Amino acid sequence: MPKFSFPNFACRRFGRRRLRQVVLKETEVVHEGGGNGEASAQASASGEEAVTQEHFNRATAANPKDGTNNREKSLEVTKELLAVVPADEDQYRAQEPENSGTDDVSNGDSNHLEEFLQAAKLTFAGAKTVSSVLPFPGSGVVFDVLSGIIDFVQTKKGNDESNESLRTWILELQRLLPSNASDWSDEYRSIIDDFKSDVVKQLKPCATWESKSLAYKFIFAKIDEEKLSALSGCVSKAVQKFHVRLDIENARSNTQVQQSLRVVHNKVNEEALRRVIDQLPKLAAYDSNRTRELIPCHPGTCEVILKEVKTWAMAEIGGKQPQVMWLCGRAGTGKSTIATTIASWADKEKHFLGGNYFFSRDVEGLSSCSHVIPTIAYHLSEHLSEHNPLFNEAVRSRLVARNGHVLNQKIEEQFENLIREPLRLTYNPRVPRERTLLVIDGLDECDDQRKLKDLINLLLSMLSPTNAHIRILLVSRPEKHIEDALSSEKGLHPHVVRHNVEDFVTTSDVEEYLRLELFKIGKADWPSGDDFNSLAESCGQLFVYASTVINFIREETALRNHKKSLQILLSVRLSSEGHGAANAYRRLDELYLQILRVAVGDADEVDSEAMIRFRKALGTIALSRNPLSVSSIAHLIGVEEEEIWTILEFLRSVIIVPPQASEDRKNPPRFYHPSLPEFLMDGGRCKDKRFFIAAPLMEAYLFQRCVDIVIKGSTGIVNEDYIPTMYYVCWFWGYHLGKVEYETEQVMTKLGEFVRRHLLKWIRFARMLFRLCDPLYGCMEAAQNWVVCDRQCKC
Repeated sequence: MPKFSFPNFACRRFGRRRLRQVVLKETEVVHEGGGNGEASAQASASGEEAVTQEHFNRATAANPKDGTNNREKSLEVTKELLAVVPADEDQYRAQEPENSGTDDVSNGDSNHLEEFLQAAKLTFAGAKTVSSVLPFPGSGVVFDVLSGIIDFVQTKKGNDESNESLRTWILELQRLLPSNASDWSDEYRSIIDDFKSDVVKQLKPCATWESKSLAYKFIFAKIDEEKLSALSGCVSKAVQKFHVRLDIENARSNTQVQQSLRVVHNKVNEEALRRVIDQLPKLAAYDSNRTRELIPCHPGTCEVILKEVKTWAMAEIGGKQPQVMWLCGRAGTGKSTIATTIASWADKEKHFLGGNYFFSRDVEGLSSCSHVIPTIAYHLSEHLSEHNPLFNEAVRSRLVARNGHVLNQKIEEQFENLIREPLRLTYNPRVPRERTLLVIDGLDECDDQRKLKDLINLLLSMLSPTNAHIRILLVSRPEKHIEDALSSEKGLHPHVVRHNVEDFVTTSDVEEYLRLELFKIGKADWPSGDDFNSLAESCGQLFVYASTVINFIREETALRNHKKSLQILLSVRLSSEGHGAANAYRRLDELYLQILRVAVGDADEVDSEAMIRFRKALGTIALSRNPLSVSSIAHLIGVEEEEIWTILEFLRSVIIVPPQASEDRKNPPRFYHPSLPEFLMDGGRCKDKRFFIAAPLMEAYLFQRCVDIVIKGSTGIVNEDYIPTMYYVCWFWGYHLGKVEYETEQVMTKLGEFVRRHLLKWIRFARMLFRLCDPLYGCMEAAQNWVVCDRQCKC
């Protein structure tokens, strides 16, 4: 076998320029040593060691503590060395010098192995540890070295299969692993580091360690077929382990990502839902914080009617009990109090209150049917969130769809999208549905009788065997349009049962309420038994009479105390005609008159400035489309705010008046009970014409005032405290015009002037104020309808 010659090897490995340097050095050694072969060999060895030391110095020049710099230097050196290794034997021969002598014929396995070992020595020289040559977390050096083993270790022909197998794994690893893992998570870095450690462990059996001075050389031993196969198998196992751990970590990471996305998605949906819910009436529920609070029945009162309603609500699902109960009664009989008690009982004790809605004329937004269905649907979804999460999800998704567009749809479409369809989609005959009660109070206070009839028909259409778990309690006065909506051709709808409150409420219920409230005032041995009996007899079955009595007595002023107030009330009873339930409302009218007379005195005449101002103030409170603050009332009727406060000061027993000296002064004043404004606007009941408010004339006056303020505001600068009034008049001038029952010269003149000269100004101003067109369309439609109706009446 030809002897290994370092100059030939260096020529092939490092090019002719370096060869000349090595030859010169070898020549010098030969000259000094007398030209014998032993000296030549020593020179060759010295040259080899010099080149090795050069690369060792470069590889270890960086600060060992500076891991990044060390890795970069190691990677640079290794790649440079590997780059000059020929890929095959043809390239090996092509790089040989023309006069290579006997080395040209050296093609044996031993020669190949010797050449590889020399390259390996140069590659791994100076490495103190394996990890210093295989820098972490980068993977390039690891796989460059392994590729070098495969490309240049030429052993037996039987190694080809293992060789190719190892090559495949290496290429796969180079594809999988990043060249820079600095931006990877700690978990992925750990997997990569563990894998690289496994690869290094597999390299150790193929290596021997030699110590010389303080430097270590990583020298590959003779790699035969068995070792190469073992190395391939070990790398294969390492890759498989790496794949498994990577798959597990990917699955875990994907789960975390999905959970995070789900959280973000839920937060986005919650925010969208919150924006929609904010558009619903906030005071529709029985337990909302209204100025005129909804209070439940006093203990020991209305027990008979409450028991009747509770028995009906708890009846067997799918039994013979009707699914709808209509609880009706005249004003002041305690209907809303009973409805509040039932709603609270179903909610807090039985936990089957699915939804509730309490209409009210004196609360903004609660005299309209527009948002009844969305409110009930939202309540129902909250109630069924645990028992029927699919229904909950269906309602929520429909509420937020298209930015809450369902709130602007017709009530028929609202009902279909939010109640009927979700109930149908979530119906499962094998799963029993939870008992559900819906409570809707004050149907008579809805301002649109046609829409109210549609609402009732939709609720009745929901009654079917699949929805047998639903009970609906409707509460209102016994008005004809409500009775018609609940009736069929043969009478009351077969799914509806009717109860009159007067048939259940007794005088003893009212007496018990009166006794409890008088006790709270805290006057010992007062009133006397006779006086109490007289008061109770005057109240009859009307809770509103009893509550007004209590408010009047509780309201102490500088002019009267409790005893004086009681005497005034007892005089009302003595001046009344007749007794019993039939005359209860007549006595209530007398009670209202007495309280009003005490408030204003007897000096002023009907047409006095003070009484005109009084009627305008109370008429505005009674007829305003949305409740107005004291300041806005003063702006609307053109008087000083202090004058409104003076009027209201002595009416606190019948009107809820906000405190004047606090932030609550911005809250609107409200009647305690709708029976008072009804009395004031009924000429047959209000015997004292000083207090009678002619509703059509008052509506005409409010229309004219609205138009005057619109004209003034749209052509000038509006003060900040005037903005709520501007908001109201721009939105509702058409509403007040529509309530004018007959033409007056002033109304026609004002409307004509507004349309000809100020209509476009109002449109521009209102668009900036409202950011939407619905109020504009509503006013224009109301004006057109009023003009058409007026012409038809003339014909």
